[in-house]
Amino acid sequence: LAVWKLAHAIMLVALPLFLVMVFLGGFAAGLAGLLAGIGKYVLVLVLLILIKNTNPRVRIDQAMKFFWVYCGIALVVAIILATTGNYYGISWL
Repeated sequence: LAVWKLAHAIMLVALPLFLVMVFLGGFAAGLAGLLAGIGKYVLVLVLLILIKNTNPRVRIDQAMKFFWVYCGIALVVAIILATTGNYYGISWL
C-alpha cells in the first residue's frame, strides 16, 4: 500500500512536468522563464486534479458511451477536414 501511494505521489509531480515539457514549451532561461514554467506546472496540476476529482468513478458503459458518441463525432469531423483540407487548400490542417 505504501509503494502504491508513493507511486501515485510521484506521478502527481512527474506527469504535469512531462506535459509541460512536451506540450507547453517547458521552462525558458532566466527568472521570468522559470516563473512561467512553474505557472504552467501549477495550471496543469490543477487541471489534472480537477478532472480526477470530478470524475472519480466512471463505469465501463459510461466510458464507452462517451468515446463512441462524443469522440466519434469529433473523429468524423476530423476525417472530413483532413480529406477536404488538401482539396480546398486549407493550410492549417
